Amino acid sequence: MNSRFMINPIDLKEDAKIALYAADTPLDQVGATICAMLNSGGGSIILGITPEKVLEGIDDPETLQANLRHFISYADGEAMPALLPQAYWSISTEAVEERTILVMHVPAGAYGPYSFGGTIYVRKGKHTKLAGPSEASELINKRFVQASRWEHLPAVDANLDDLEIEEVLKTASLAATKRFHTFQDSEDPLNILADLNLLLHGQVTNSAVVLFGKTPTRFFPQTRTRVTVYRGNKTNLEVGLDKTFEGNLFHLYESVTGYVSQQIPVISELTAAQETRRDEPQYPYWSVREGIRNALIHRDYASFSGGLTIGIYPERIEIWNYGRLPEGLSIRDLKRDHPSLPTNPDIAHIFFLRGIIEKLGRGTQRIVEEFNQAGLPSPKWEEHAGGIRLTLIGRKRDRSPSERINERQFSLLKRYEPGERVSVSRYLKELKEDISERTAREDLARLTGEGYFVRQGKGRSTIYIRTEKKID
Repeated sequence: MNSRFMINPIDLKEDAKIALYAADTPLDQVGATICAMLNSGGGSIILGITPEKVLEGIDDPETLQANLRHFISYADGEAMPALLPQAYWSISTEAVEERTILVMHVPAGAYGPYSFGGTIYVRKGKHTKLAGPSEASELINKRFVQASRWEHLPAVDANLDDLEIEEVLKTASLAATKRFHTFQDSEDPLNILADLNLLLHGQVTNSAVVLFGKTPTRFFPQTRTRVTVYRGNKTNLEVGLDKTFEGNLFHLYESVTGYVSQQIPVISELTAAQETRRDEPQYPYWSVREGIRNALIHRDYASFSGGLTIGIYPERIEIWNYGRLPEGLSIRDLKRDHPSLPTNPDIAHIFFLRGIIEKLGRGTQRIVEEFNQAGLPSPKWEEHAGGIRLTLIGRKRDRSPSERINERQFSLLKRYEPGERVSVSRYLKELKEDISERTAREDLARLTGEGYFVRQGKGRSTIYIRTEKKID
């Protein structure tokens, strides 16, 4: 059971974006409302709270959840899905006052008009209605507009040989098992791509290359992702590591999130009793990965000048991706309940089908809640340099050697092996930089204080012996 998102029934109000249903609501009524919300800009359906705001709860949420998924896909045992074209929506259990409800998040559909059981539905206020002729015509016109999006256009000079076929087949397998998605032929890459709207008149689309390409940068250099790790402090920051990642989105997601996770230190803190230590990562791992997921999925791939950069600083992480928020969504909305309006619906759809994202439109809220639960400053989204920047402030940590000592001292430390001896005069002789004898003594004293050298002798006969302590 997920109790992260507490819902107060008193605060709920049925409208075009929120539908409340009792636990025993017929499944076909729920299916019609999913269809209506897909056609009407998205929304949320809550099962277990009546329209009169009575919290009933659901006795067997897992069974109802499974029945809903199956019914929407195969109503009345028909071979064809009841909801057409197939669309993605999420469903989860949530705890409210020790009871369990189901919350279904439905994004705005990109390929309407959608029908359920052969009928087109729309939302009008708090009601689900049959679409009239003019409304159906408007939905058809919207589909033509959607077809002109960059991600849906054919990729010039790209063909099936430019894609990683194993990833295409893997997507079909995961979509079938995780999301009950059906395919005309789940073993034919061309049919899979066609079913996923990644094929246009026999030509692979731009989004297909971004998602599955062997070398996407050959066609779209803006798909690169850069990660920079900074050392030092606020007044003396230096680049420690600078790495650029390439590959399709699934390769990028795994390699970038894995690399960034390796750069996140574990903070050891005494408990309230001051008797034992508790180890916690400087940042909640899930939130960092979600921030990277969002940037990869929602960045503006149409611009060759765009990109995605991640800066890892001693006490913060900044994730920036080029592109604006979708129309109808503001920075303020990211910290509260908001409809899912993906910039790249095709790409978001595939990530959902593979099980990489679960709750549509809820990831940013969960980042906020996870940081709040950890007692960390609230994450900050802001418009910056033509894109959206997410700043995450982590736990305070002991400074690393690169922060406690300067670059010259760090260079000295790396030159000597354990057991090797160095004097002030030797240090001055080997050092390329012109410093005073006093500064040289201060450098060696600082490294001795950090435990990297031990001091022997006095005055001019003083020597420093490198210890076994490793550079962190």
